[in-house]
Amino acid sequence: MIFAGISGAAVADAAGLGTIEMRAMRSAGYDIGFSASVTIASSTIGPIIPPSIMMVIYALTANVSIARIFVAGLLPGILIGAILMISVYLRVRFGRLHCPAPVPFSWARVGYTARGAILSLAASEASVSRGTLLLGVYAAGLGIPFLLAAMFITRAMTLMNRIKPHMKLIERIMGGLLVLVGLALLTGAFTTFSFWLLETFPILATVG
Repeated sequence: MIFAGISGAAVADAAGLGTIEMRAMRSAGYDIGFSASVTIASSTIGPIIPPSIMMVIYALTANVSIARIFVAGLLPGILIGAILMISVYLRVRFGRLHCPAPVPFSWARVGYTARGAILSLAASEASVSRGTLLLGVYAAGLGIPFLLAAMFITRAMTLMNRIKPHMKLIERIMGGLLVLVGLALLTGAFTTFSFWLLETFPILATVG
């Protein structure tokens, strides 16, 4: 997304960060075809979210609000990302795909990963009180979701066991949705729908 946002081309994202990502996935034990397909498919989101330089130039030359361009690409980008994440999860979880064993879950690893970023942000605040407040908010934001997940983990596992026999059908549905997303991008249906949202809900134009 970084290189694609700068250059306006998804190819730049795939060739730039994609090289690093594929090397990391291959060293972790993922299949080369799977690694390549995930990298190429995900690079298409780059020019959409955030608006690439080409889209910003278009907005300036056509006298169109950059915020409106951002909103116009927000929904397509989120949908593409969500479908890709679900497809990858289903393929790895239930498909016949060679992938490394999952890393055991560890609360300590989660806390250690987030701690450095949180402390850096808190240290950049103007006062000690604001830094303390920020730490409290981040602590609540990290703790509450995990508590909710722990409370409903049994129900979630039961639901997954019920869904498992139907995974073939779900994979086909997700594949069909991915095809529909591609067709919508080619035909401009996403753009039409996004501008309809802006016209129907003008408050969205203030986002970004």
